[in-house]
Parts: sequence; structure tokens; C-alpha cells
Amino acid sequence: MNKKVDMYTGLVSIIFGIFVMILSLNLPVDFLSGGRSHMFLPLGAAAVMTVSGLIIFISNYRKIKTEGIPAAEKKDESEKHFKLIIVTIILSIFYAYFFKKAGYVLSTTVYLGSVLFVLRGTKKWISNIVIPLAFSYIIVLTFGNFLQIYLPTLN
Repeated sequence: MNKKVDMYTGLVSIIFGIFVMILSLNLPVDFLSGGRSHMFLPLGAAAVMTVSGLIIFISNYRKIKTEGIPAAEKKDESEKHFKLIIVTIILSIFYAYFFKKAGYVLSTTVYLGSVLFVLRGTKKWISNIVIPLAFSYIIVLTFGNFLQIYLPTLN
């Protein structure tokens, strides 16, 4: 892998993790319980993302300092992975933005479908459509019927 591209990936992960952390800290207080327990999952995910980014960044920085950058590194594959990461981050930002407006089912189905099309291509288009629909339906049934937690709907 290209060590320089990996450093940039770590840096993007750090920035995105901090961004998610800030957004998580700005979540409103739960109106039912008055608590902030709903912040723990996004804060934990943001912390893991930030720490992972730091580890990737620092380890690749050290490798570049000690070994230098080999001239024969494969740039095509690393650049392809980097572009996939950037596209996934952009799709995730759109998902977070439209979640409250479009509701859980629509936003999650579109998000998962988009990510599957980006990662798997158009050859498996049937499963790229069926998987997000089935996933969203199962989650709505599980949360609504068994846990009595109702997910956001279309506003």
C-alpha cells in the first residue's frame, strides 16, 4: 500500500472522527428521560475512528521517516481505495443530514443501496436493492414490535 495515501486516510479518519464527536456532543437532551445516554454510541464510534486514524497516521509517518517512500509503490490500487473511502464518507454525511428529514426507512435504504453500488458495482444490482430493503424492514420490525422503539419517519 502507498504509505503516503495511508497517511492521508488516517488524517481524514481523524478529521471525520472529530466532526462526528462534535455533532454527538451537540445532540439534544432526551425529552423522555432527560439524560444523554443516547450520545454514548456515536461518541464511542467517533473515538474509535479518531484513535484508529491516529494509529494509521503515526505508524505510516514513522515508516516514511525510517524507510522513505519506495518508487515502485502501486498508486492505482491505493488511489482507488482512497476514492472509495472519500465517497463513503460523503454518502455518510448525506445520510446523517437526510436522516431526520426522510426518516429511517427511506434514508437508510438509499444509503445502504448507494454504498453497495459503490463497493460492489452494478453487476449485482438485484442484491444491491434487496439487501437494503430487507435490512431496513427487519430493523423497523425488530425495534417497533419487539423493543417498542419507534424509529424516525418521513417528515
